[in-house]
Amino acid sequence: MKKIPLLLVGLLALASYSYAQEYRSLKDKETHVRSGPGSDYPVIYKYKTSGLPLKLLKQYQGFSQIKDYYGNTGWIIDTKLRKKRNLFVFRNSFGYDKKTTNSAKVFEIMAPNILELKNCGDDFCKVEYNKKEAYVLKSNVWGF
Repeated sequence: MKKIPLLLVGLLALASYSYAQEYRSLKDKETHVRSGPGSDYPVIYKYKTSGLPLKLLKQYQGFSQIKDYYGNTGWIIDTKLRKKRNLFVFRNSFGYDKKTTNSAKVFEIMAPNILELKNCGDDFCKVEYNKKEAYVLKSNVWGF
């Protein structure tokens, strides 16, 4: 009889501490990153750019544990994140008009930079940059 209540408690704990393998982007130009999931935890660093893509590691009571391209981790209040997907450009790259590097170049993008993600395939991601759509090599971006 004790196994059923313990199982129920375990399931409830999992529901409030969910593991998500997805990406979000920052809403604001300045966002505090904390050492734990709550406003009582100290700020360990700040992001000073909006749109930066972040990998979601865990969610707990209105906070998300995140990881950036450089491997930095911490906790951000969920209201500072948006579902709009962006990519982080870590290597200078070109945007092509087709899914091949032999096609016309639409733009050049210098690292570090942020692109709006439309969708990704095997080798390329379709993005928007300065109101122009193009395809970039996945090997030059992070956050898909």
